[in-house]
Parts: sequence; C-alpha cells; structure tokens
Amino acid sequence: MNHPIKQANMLDLAKHQKSLYSHPRLHFLFLELTDKCNLNCLHCGSKCAGNNNTYLDYGVIEKTLRTVAKCYDPAGIMICITGGEPLLHPDIFE
Repeated sequence: MNHPIKQANMLDLAKHQKSLYSHPRLHFLFLELTDKCNLNCLHCGSKCAGNNNTYLDYGVIEKTLRTVAKCYDPAGIMICITGGEPLLHPDIFE
C-alpha cells in the first residue's frame, strides 16, 4: 500500500539531500592549531605532548577563515579552536 504523504516526504528529503551537494552548509569548523601541549591529561585522546612542535601555519589559518567568511554565513558557524594547547601556538593572538 502506497502512502502519498510518506512518498511526498521522501521526495522532499531527496531534493534536500541533492541541494546540499550544490549548496553545502557549514555549522562547525575545527582548527587544530598545534600538537604541542604542556599537560598530560588522562581523559585526552589527542596524543599531544610537550616535545611536539607542529603548528598550523598562520597563513593557512588566515586563508581558511577568509574563505569560510566569503563562502558561508559566519554568524551560523561555531569555530572550535583545538590542539594540543592552542595557546602555545606562537601566532595565537594574531
């Protein structure tokens, strides 16, 4: 037995899914600035340590944020700055 309401809902869902391919939405942006951390928390699964010295390049950060602001509505995006310890990034206040 075919239910017209269910079929209409499924067609609407299929249209919505197709529209996301051409007009994707961005709700969350995670930036892992560094793998360096001055702590060793038991609950943390990141494997970051004080002797790590990898930092996301400031130019990459800036370009990414500018591109996101140009392509999406920044007001609807939650930016999560993570790491290791993000405050150990040498350009954090830039």
